[in-house]
Amino acid sequence: MALIRMGTIEDAKFKILAFLIEVKETNAKQLEKKAGCANKTFLKARQQLEKDGLIQKRYQNRKEGGLEAIYSIPQEKLQTVKLMLEREALKKNCRRQIDNLGPDDIEFYKQKLDELEKELKHYKRLDRIRELGFKPFPASIIHSKIKEFGINDDEFWRKSKSIVWLQPSISHGVKSDDVILKLSPKLIVPPKPLDDFDRGWKLLGYVSSKKSYVYAIYKELFELYKEHLKETYTLFKNEYCLNEDEWKDLSPKIYKMIEDGSCMREIRNYLFSYILSLNSIDRLKNFFMKHEINEENAERWAREIIEEAKHVKIEN
Repeated sequence: MALIRMGTIEDAKFKILAFLIEVKETNAKQLEKKAGCANKTFLKARQQLEKDGLIQKRYQNRKEGGLEAIYSIPQEKLQTVKLMLEREALKKNCRRQIDNLGPDDIEFYKQKLDELEKELKHYKRLDRIRELGFKPFPASIIHSKIKEFGINDDEFWRKSKSIVWLQPSISHGVKSDDVILKLSPKLIVPPKPLDDFDRGWKLLGYVSSKKSYVYAIYKELFELYKEHLKETYTLFKNEYCLNEDEWKDLSPKIYKMIEDGSCMREIRNYLFSYILSLNSIDRLKNFFMKHEINEENAERWAREIIEEAKHVKIEN
């Protein structure tokens, strides 16, 4: 009698994800049927996908009574899941045809897989940035860290403005080294949600004795944010219409700002100030047109901003 090969946990995970991409949402019974594996394997696959945040569930009433879980892929994870499935399909196709592939074919598969891996890494990083952006800080860790700055407990907790970012009790495995605290005399105006992923530093409060605002960020998020900016910072050259000589002069400063933890908005302000300093209507006009402003409005805005900048210089 021929043995029937049962699918592995990884096989089941990809089948579950592919089915959810197709049907949008369904219950566990349908997912298990589509996974085509032993119940124990299916349960492990489903639990791993939930843990990784690749699937989510909600509950609804059943006709026969009781509740049932309905599974789906979170909207923010769709691109990541699609890339995972595309990569897996490419690998399977390559394995099936491996005996018939020539050097050029193998090189094609290799390049395509490399491209998918880079793109997948990019979206996974953004997924993680979003997740950490909503994660509060353990109050016990903030408590110990403010002491390192010589801040009085009563003063900080009495004037803390963002209790929403603090967990009052357990640390859930977060260590003191996982959180970075900084004091700044400058109040950072919060950006729009998810705008440029500038969501890392959370305002915790103001300490009058230090004349500073207290900010915190997860170290992992800080590093991920730097990676994201390093990956995309060369796009600034095109966005701000910089020539080769200008980019050669400015890029070290931009890279240093990234290393120091500057946000995307600060880098853009720096580059816009540079363009403005050239006192060139054409350069400002081209910048606005890069941002899909029509030519007439782009030129009008450029003239108005340059004229306004002249008056600001005189007043100073």
